Amino acid sequence: PFEKKLGLLTLPYLFDNLDEVVAGTNGKPAELLNSYAIKAGFRVLTWTYTDFRYISNSKRPIKKLADIQGLKFRVPQSAVLIASYKAFGGSPTPISWAETFTALQQGVVDGQCYGYIGFKSMKFNEANQKYLTEVHYTYQLQPLVMSERVYRKMKPEMQKLMVDAGKYAQEVVLKFQKENAESAKNELIAAGLVVDQLEDEDLWKKAAMEKVWPEMADFVGGKDAINAYLKACGKAPWNN
Repeated sequence: PFEKKLGLLTLPYLFDNLDEVVAGTNGKPAELLNSYAIKAGFRVLTWTYTDFRYISNSKRPIKKLADIQGLKFRVPQSAVLIASYKAFGGSPTPISWAETFTALQQGVVDGQCYGYIGFKSMKFNEANQKYLTEVHYTYQLQPLVMSERVYRKMKPEMQKLMVDAGKYAQEVVLKFQKENAESAKNELIAAGLVVDQLEDEDLWKKAAMEKVWPEMADFVGGKDAINAYLKACGKAPWNN
């Protein structure tokens, strides 16, 4: 809400895997993102990781794009996520996080999207969530931020300490995510959760690039901002 260019990180299929996520939140990409943040009055000390937002539901396995048709999903109040689900053929319904378990339990919505650790901690398998598909359309990032005004008042050694602490936090969270996500996944499968992989993820990505990116480009800072970030990541420019 403070700098819409940072919203480009929510574009579907911006990242294909965790390695790309990590690369896209360090080095030149991170410096570019921070330049946007600083202009808005705050500094991103680091980015931490909360897994891909995998799709779960109570009705059926989702293995292909056609399988999502007619299903209603809880999503956060995100214009990009709402547009993404519509492009995929699902029905997105914004519901607060605090009300999500009850909404799933009562059948207000059929499914939700979150990583394994969050899924397990919220006990979504006890709220009719029987099927989960590892869809890699968006990764949940958590920035650690501070006021740029406060940062500039600090002595250089304190500034370095803050940046180093952020880097350490990133490393610890990444290690925690890798280890605990896999552990949570195995526990959930043992408890009866059916986990599937997509057979046609290229079609999901195609829908995202052809529908969501053009629709949401201005909302996340414009095509120039998107391509500047892609260039920083060593990726080809987006031509629409």
